[in-house]
Amino acid sequence: MTGRSINALHVLLTFRCLYQCQHCFLFSNPDNKSTFTREFLRETIAEARKLPAMEKIIFEGGEPFLYYPLLLEGLKEANSSGFETGVVTNGYWANSLEDVETWLKPLGAAGLASLSISTGYFHDPEDEDSVDFSRQFILETAKKYDIKVSQLNLSEPSVDAEGELDSGGVMFKGRAAEELTSELPRKKQSEFTSCPYEDLLQPGRVHIDPEGWVHICQGITAGRHPDTPLSRMLPDYQPEKHPILAPLIIGGPQELARQLNYQSQRQYVDACHFCFEIRKSLVQQNKYPDYLGPAAVYGLD
Repeated sequence: MTGRSINALHVLLTFRCLYQCQHCFLFSNPDNKSTFTREFLRETIAEARKLPAMEKIIFEGGEPFLYYPLLLEGLKEANSSGFETGVVTNGYWANSLEDVETWLKPLGAAGLASLSISTGYFHDPEDEDSVDFSRQFILETAKKYDIKVSQLNLSEPSVDAEGELDSGGVMFKGRAAEELTSELPRKKQSEFTSCPYEDLLQPGRVHIDPEGWVHICQGITAGRHPDTPLSRMLPDYQPEKHPILAPLIIGGPQELARQLNYQSQRQYVDACHFCFEIRKSLVQQNKYPDYLGPAAVYGLD
């Protein structure tokens, strides 16, 4: 089964975030309170234990540190179950060396292996010196607890002298498709004949959100837990039977548009931009509700 390639589960602990970054895949914002319950988090980790190939559980969001007690309990349970663990954060809590010690010491004791800090153009406040200090506080403290630190550093998309796009690491889906594409060069639909970012046939990881949707790519779901238990859903993953994934695997967004009779004369910045626009139009029409969602991921809640 293709689902046996999946060895990492990314838990979208919450859709809530302090910010509304323009590049966000999930339209996270301060008003979205959708968050895992303790019971559902415990159940999710228990289901992951039933999957022999599953090795890692990564907690992200939204901003997972906004629900720190839940994050800590989830890390403890995941580590006691034998999973390698990680957390993705924007580091808003790193205001001083003492503060960082307070936040990271319990996570280190719980067995946290890696911490990814989302930084760069879309996160940094105007005071760059403050940001540099915050990063250094995290790096210094993480070493004490053997926590590996990496940075997810995106920059503002730009166009060079030849008119070529430098995406700055941004993929134009979610909020980025709506807020960052207006001034960028575009290509014909016929050029988007593959998905350049995701291995949809044999994915290495999936995301599960607070509503139980299991995402192969943000907004494209393999099913909903517990309607179909995670331990059954992933081994039975058959993308060739999926009405959204199958066309994307065959011929990218162009094939998806052709098979679903998506009519548009527009051009698009990249494959994500084209694919997202197709999928959002389907969600607006309430088509394929078992395969596309939730609405919040399309900015429609």
